[in-house]
Formats: sequence, structure tokens, C-alpha cells
Amino acid sequence: IGLAQHAEKAGADAVLVVAPYYNKPTQEGLYQHFKAINDAIGIPIIMYNIPGRSVIDISIDTMKRCYELKNISGVKDATANLARISQQREALGPDGHLLIDAGQIWVEDVDAAAARLPALEAVKATWLEEPFQASAYEAYGRLAKRSHTVRLAGGEGAHNVHMARHLIDLGGVGFVQIDCGRIGGISVAKQAADDAVARGITFVNHTFTSHLALSASLQPFAGLEKDVICEYQVEPKPLAVEMTQNHLKRDANGSV
Repeated sequence: IGLAQHAEKAGADAVLVVAPYYNKPTQEGLYQHFKAINDAIGIPIIMYNIPGRSVIDISIDTMKRCYELKNISGVKDATANLARISQQREALGPDGHLLIDAGQIWVEDVDAAAARLPALEAVKATWLEEPFQASAYEAYGRLAKRSHTVRLAGGEGAHNVHMARHLIDLGGVGFVQIDCGRIGGISVAKQAADDAVARGITFVNHTFTSHLALSASLQPFAGLEKDVICEYQVEPKPLAVEMTQNHLKRDANGSV
């Protein structure tokens, strides 16, 4: 809650909040988790359902219940279960933000990915993240041309600035997500951010492990006035908190 409040004070437009991991809360526990954050801040919250890493699945009923809270505005789904998408849209209502993380499930099979586009477009998904392997630029580009409303997102697997550029120029992504630890450092990530801005592509920081990684990922992201989607780890690892004095927290608006 403290981190969410700090992000709001810092000016974030919204926060992406992952389901609590490791301790396997009940569905009631999940609801109370999101409700506590909802009640403490005044900006939109997008629930992040990624059971492969959190080891807990936010049920459709819990999503629907959470969406009745004043600040819950959407869900980012990483279950790779497309049968759930229409149910999630129904639970979120017509205006909720629905972000789909495919986790490279189609490798480079464009036809398999394209077969899902009508369903994604029907539920008004905002983006489709990592449909293919990180360097499958041709596959990204072909799928981007076949998508009418769903924009592709990717780039967390880029190991250098050239891979990021190829994903933009050849892959046709609408959102490029860069991990400073993988791409080669803050300076290289800044080059990728500048390339994205020059090409009219939305830059999104990528981080998952700790607030040390978050600190690095925010360096190239912080100066981009128009790019406001920030990936933020709500529950940082204790080590990252104990060895630092100035913690990265969200303000009352959910901003970092």
C-alpha cells in the first residue's frame, strides 16, 4: 500500500499490480489484496494475472468482483488460455483495459497467432505481448500487418539496441518493452527509448525481479513525457529494500 501511495504521489497515471506470489492466497485473499490497494489510492489499477510466475490464478469471478471497486480498470492476462478472454472482457466491462501476454507461445507460427486475432479484436484487447520468440522479426512483421486494432508488444528479450530497432522497424510493434539488464545497460536502453520516440512507438520499461532492476529500467523511461505505461513490481524482494535507503514508491496517483 505504501508503494502504491508513493507511486501516485510521483505522478503515475495508473499502476500494474501483480497477484501476490509464493504464499498462494485464496480467491478471497486476492480480492482483499487488490481492495486494500484500491482503497488506499485514487488512480486506475490494472490487475496482472500471471500464474506461471505467481503460482496463483485470479479467477474470473474474482476479477469481476474486483472490477466493482472504483479504481480497478483492467487486467493483463498471461495465462495463454484464450478461452478466458471473452470472460475477462465480460468481467471488466466494455471500458476495462485488457492486455494479453502470450509468452512466446507460437514461436514463429504466424498463422497460429493470426487465428487468435479475431477473438482479441472482438474483446478490444489493447496489446498482444510476445507472441513469438524475441528475434522472430519477420513473424512479428507479418502478424502486425494482419492485425487491425490489436497492437503487438515485445522487446524484453532484446540483447542489444539493434534487436530493439529490428523489432520496431521489421516487427512493426506498437509497444517496445526494454529490460536494461538484458539489453546491455542503461545507456543502451536509452538509445532504444530514443529510437522508439523517433519512430512514434510507445516505450515501456520492463522489470520483474527487484526494485534494483526497476531503478535501472526507469532511467531511460522517466524522461519520456508521453509514454506512461510503467511496469512496476509491487512486492520487491527484501534484499533490494534492505540494502537501499531511497525506495522507489508510487504516489497517490499511482505514478513512480
